Amino acid sequence: MDPTVPPPVRSRAEEAEAIRVGRITIHPDRYEVYVDRRRVELTLTQFRLLFAMAHRPGWIISPDQFQRRLSHPQRQTAAAGASIKHHIAALRRKLGPGAVQVQTVRGQGYRLCETHAESAEPAPES
Repeated sequence: MDPTVPPPVRSRAEEAEAIRVGRITIHPDRYEVYVDRRRVELTLTQFRLLFAMAHRPGWIISPDQFQRRLSHPQRQTAAAGASIKHHIAALRRKLGPGAVQVQTVRGQGYRLCETHAESAEPAPES
């Protein structure tokens, strides 16, 4: 199953299990996101970005990978990268501080970390 495309809608009895990362709960079948039981309204693109990162917390996803997973392979341009950056910024604002951290890994992409301690870059060796 592609982690950026939520599964098809099913009955409540068949509903996919919620994904929990830190204080965030994602209900893939309902396209719903909650932070501490407070519903957060996301655009479909923001939901798909969060869903992709939550599927594998801590893994880095590049802007090109996001574009391919969002079914926009024809938009592999600098403008597409700027669009992803815009959606990530909006996602961060909507999730609020402390829920999880959407970390930018310079030159590589983005990853979702449960706590600030997990997102810390390793100290350079002397």
